[in-house]
Amino acid sequence: PLYVEPFGCVSVEPMLAGTHVLSTDCGAFTETVIDGVNGWRCRTLGEFVAGIHHAGTLSHADCVSTGQRFTCNQVGPLYDRYLSRVRKLGEGEGWDTMSPGKVVPPTLSSV
Repeated sequence: PLYVEPFGCVSVEPMLAGTHVLSTDCGAFTETVIDGVNGWRCRTLGEFVAGIHHAGTLSHADCVSTGQRFTCNQVGPLYDRYLSRVRKLGEGEGWDTMSPGKVVPPTLSSV
């Protein structure tokens, strides 16, 4: 069986310590691991081996800065916005609520 990591902090924790990550190329790793910046997403044994051999080429600072995108200070406002919207569902503001103008949801990079 294949387990697709939904997020977890298994890749973020080493980044915050300045360590690169070798991961599979599926699940949350596609969002957290940036090839050649904070690690490599691999699909074959050869790619994992190559990642090990190139471990020393990555910047510890780049690993830390990309890991910081997922700290509580960065992700917390996104959860607040989501939970606020869920609360409003009980107040009659569902998916079919008309609003004046389109709201563009924030991304991790804009929070």
